[in-house]
Amino acid sequence: MASMNRLIISLLFIFVFCFPSMANSEFFRSIQLPPTATGPESIAFELATGRFYVGVADGRILQYNGLNGFVEHGFTGRDRSKALCDGVTNPDLGRACGRPFGLGLHYATNQLYVCDAYLGLMVLGSGGRVATPVSAGVEGVPYRYCNGIDVHQLSGNVFFSDYTTAYDLRDATKGLASNDSTGRLLMYNPSTRRVTVLLRNLSGPAGVAVSQDGSCSENPTGRLLAGSGDGETRDPDIGADRPTDQQLRQGPSDNKFRTMVWQ
Repeated sequence: MASMNRLIISLLFIFVFCFPSMANSEFFRSIQLPPTATGPESIAFELATGRFYVGVADGRILQYNGLNGFVEHGFTGRDRSKALCDGVTNPDLGRACGRPFGLGLHYATNQLYVCDAYLGLMVLGSGGRVATPVSAGVEGVPYRYCNGIDVHQLSGNVFFSDYTTAYDLRDATKGLASNDSTGRLLMYNPSTRRVTVLLRNLSGPAGVAVSQDGSCSENPTGRLLAGSGDGETRDPDIGADRPTDQQLRQGPSDNKFRTMVWQ
């Protein structure tokens, strides 16, 4: 059986690399956003429905419903005006219109958590509409550029990144030019409604991915964070460059998981 699986995988790789145009046409298709929607940043999928959510540049969160296309599910700017914001990409309107970056869906509660670049951590119920603020800062420091997010499905804890504490989205390039390293990895516990700083002094942490089964993944810089379902961090640097094969195979026991943060 194992040899047959290897054969199938090998044939698939041969097909993809020898006939790329055919592979693209067979396995991939583009899904067009509504005409006024631009700048899709993150996607969150529902389980077994085919529906997904995507945040766009003018502050809206759209829901994709297959053949029925996209519908407006919600938005993050509490006083958002459709006349002012729809189709607009002006970053100076970010606080009024919102800018949903990271999206993470908790399947058990059907709550959609949102990292808004200007407004911080927010959440939408299954009915959508306006998002409810969850946290705008921690330890007296506001989120300047809330970015990536993921939900640990077993515990419901929400892991998210604050790209920098010095610059907002409008000045993000300045942070890159100055080698800013004020980014943070954070965890929100919905049971206690508290946010905890897990890692500090990060250089532009963006995407966050939490493994539910204890497996370990690599990010572009090779920096990995291991933790437990309650957010207790350990070994924040596993492998300076790349994880070893053994590290990739092994996983912590019980409710342990590993989370990856891009820098």
